[in-house]
Amino acid sequence: MVALFTAVGFGQWFRCVTGILELTEAALVMVSKTGRIGAAMLGTIMLGALTAHLVIVHVALSTPGDLFLMSGFAVWGRR
Repeated sequence: MVALFTAVGFGQWFRCVTGILELTEAALVMVSKTGRIGAAMLGTIMLGALTAHLVIVHVALSTPGDLFLMSGFAVWGRR
């Protein structure tokens, strides 16, 4: 992850912020009342990861793409 965030060019502070956001979103998904909000926020983060993988890093989209789809299903399934 250090090499990936270095390649993106935002620095390692952005890796820490992204990690904290992902942990917060995971906690929100675990609680039934806030699960949909957490999944939507996680989908937003994964959309940014998809963009970075596609435009900047030029690597496979499988991991962020799969996580984006799963978070979309979680939002849809919790309505």
